[in-house]
Amino acid sequence: MDRKSTSPGEFAQHCERVHREWHDRAKVRDTEGLLALYATEAVLESPLVPAILDGKSDGVLRGHAELRHFFSEGAARRPNELVRWHRTGEWLTDGRRMLIWEYPRAAPDGDQVDLAEVMEIADGLIQYHRIYWGWKGANLIAPALVRAADAATARLEDPDGTKPSIAARVIENHKLPIGGDTALHCLVAGSGPRPILLLHGFGFTSQVWRRVLAFVLDDATVYAPDLRGYGRSPAGTRGTAFADQEQDLIELLDALGLERAVLAGHSLSGMMLQGFAAHHPDRIAGLVLSNCPARTRPSPPEFRAIVDALVPGFGSPVENRAVLAGFLPGCFDAANLEEGELDRFVAEGSTAPAALLRQALTEVGNYDEVAADALAALRVPALVVHAARDQFVGFEHAVALSDALPESRLLAIERCGHTTIWERPKRWAEEVFAFAQTIQKL
Repeated sequence: MDRKSTSPGEFAQHCERVHREWHDRAKVRDTEGLLALYATEAVLESPLVPAILDGKSDGVLRGHAELRHFFSEGAARRPNELVRWHRTGEWLTDGRRMLIWEYPRAAPDGDQVDLAEVMEIADGLIQYHRIYWGWKGANLIAPALVRAADAATARLEDPDGTKPSIAARVIENHKLPIGGDTALHCLVAGSGPRPILLLHGFGFTSQVWRRVLAFVLDDATVYAPDLRGYGRSPAGTRGTAFADQEQDLIELLDALGLERAVLAGHSLSGMMLQGFAAHHPDRIAGLVLSNCPARTRPSPPEFRAIVDALVPGFGSPVENRAVLAGFLPGCFDAANLEEGELDRFVAEGSTAPAALLRQALTEVGNYDEVAADALAALRVPALVVHAARDQFVGFEHAVALSDALPESRLLAIERCGHTTIWERPKRWAEEVFAFAQTIQKL
């Protein structure tokens, strides 16, 4: 397309207007006003793109339709830690093509996400927009970017390409209100009639399920929420004691329109599900307990020692990160971790509020026991999954759970640690989804 010749003075006026109006319109979530500043075929490039939009792992948007979707989704998620909007008012230009300004890390009310906005301007409109992230921003956004990386590694355990990519399987649902005080962000894979809920453990988010989601069968719809206060789910006002988590789960099932479902819980969520099974057996079509302590047994002294050592350390995100950096390595067999994966999990978990982390971990060391008779009364199929090399939860807990559940099967997975769902996702998924297929009452 031919572009009009612009004098240096006119170009400076265009830059001043774009600099002023882009900031003002972004702050008030004026999507159409923002679009008016971009050429019809404009290109935007930012690491925030794959963090917000599934299937856009390259971070590049082209044209008004894609830009509109991105701006609308971003506006719907604010306020959040990524948006503070302090800038100095200064901008730079080469006088011909480029407009540059920054949102500096240092802001009057504390550090903010540091960004550099780089725009190519022609005919008074943004033709190409690149957003560069500084160190603070990169650390905050890193966990979400793992999804984009997994679009290229979704076939990690499927070299023949017989399974769909994660980018093709996973969609995001941001409208699951519960408790009147929050809404749970939820990953959804598949569209079949068999509902399965995957509930993550302490210190993780729904992202720990993303490898499992690559193997969802066609007859299932699988939901993996960020539990209250984790990931993209606001903490709200309700606590995270097991009783609170059980109420959240009831309301989540209601929000999904599910009378019952196959419920799978890893670690802490598996502990919660034992109480849920005793109190709400009518909401369970099938039960999967993965790598979790048995609440039919007293809390072991070593669990209480872990709680006493870690709980006082939670506080700021930096302090949370330090605690989780010491705790999470014990949840994996290091041989199954690729470079940077543990750091990403630490970054994901450390954004949860300190009060939530304290209460959730305290439940591990001071839980109320669930009567074995209550589990024995549960007349639904159950699968107890455990890692043969789980250094955090001994295999005797899996045996106790299997003994307590009358319609259960015990599965040991080799060559992995506590986090079987990440370390051996294909084996875990194949066993659990095949188990779900045997359940008739849904």
